[in-house]
Amino acid sequence: MIKNTSTNTGATVNLREQNALHSFRIKFRDVKHFYVVVNWLNSTIGRGREKWTMSGRKTLARLQKGETPVVAVYIYTDNFSDADATALSLM
Repeated sequence: MIKNTSTNTGATVNLREQNALHSFRIKFRDVKHFYVVVNWLNSTIGRGREKWTMSGRKTLARLQKGETPVVAVYIYTDNFSDADATALSLM
């Protein structure tokens, strides 16, 4: 499990962001958009926390309330091409 941790100076380090090979910020428009992105990530990169994670808590619940949350997506695998990055950024 990837967590935040403190350094000797007391500053918090986001290990998800530090260990990620790629990171993106995505603003979800609605529940359908959320599922399109998640299904694309699962089919392109693969399933599992060791391959990709999403920051933000209760993203789906916030979408169902009508909010438009902005979350970070962290990708840990190296089989992610520039074309995949472009596709994800255009979603």
